[in-house]
Amino acid sequence: MGTLSEKEMVDVLVDINLTEASLKIGSDTTGIRITDTTNMRIRFAEVFRKHDVDPDDFNTSLSYYLEHIDDLDKNKFRYKQKKKKKEAKKKQ
Repeated sequence: MGTLSEKEMVDVLVDINLTEASLKIGSDTTGIRITDTTNMRIRFAEVFRKHDVDPDDFNTSLSYYLEHIDDLDKNKFRYKQKKKKKEAKKKQ
């Protein structure tokens, strides 16, 4: 597939960020530590499957957008808005 579109990248980053947050929160109540790499890998694999994204394509895209930070900065607002909406849905 190659480099993810900006929209795809934002969608995956939002879910990865929410997954990381849930792992941190879960560590307080479930005893699973954020450093539990097996659990982290399983959860991130679920995010990649949800978005039908190959982890190598994600890493390639992340490298691309880090080198072209202006492209990613344009999407910062969209990223924050999408994250807020998903967090609000989880609270309902």
